[in-house]
Amino acid sequence: MERTDAFVGQRVYFGRPNGEKTSGEVVKVNRAKLKIKQLESRGQYSNHPEGTVWTVPPSLCTPEDNGRPSHVTKSP
Repeated sequence: MERTDAFVGQRVYFGRPNGEKTSGEVVKVNRAKLKIKQLESRGQYSNHPEGTVWTVPPSLCTPEDNGRPSHVTKSP
């Protein structure tokens, strides 16, 4: 995903390519990174609650257009 494709209010999945993917909503679009509010619990060893805001590069985000992508590991 490119930074120019992102907009405030867009729902995305974020996380490393081979790691856990989490649903979130874009809160702010900065020059280099996106601020994303987490919409589901995240973390296997340390649990991060819903509502946590993450600073994420756009390259680690996938738009949530057609439901959960096949590469997302968590169930809905």
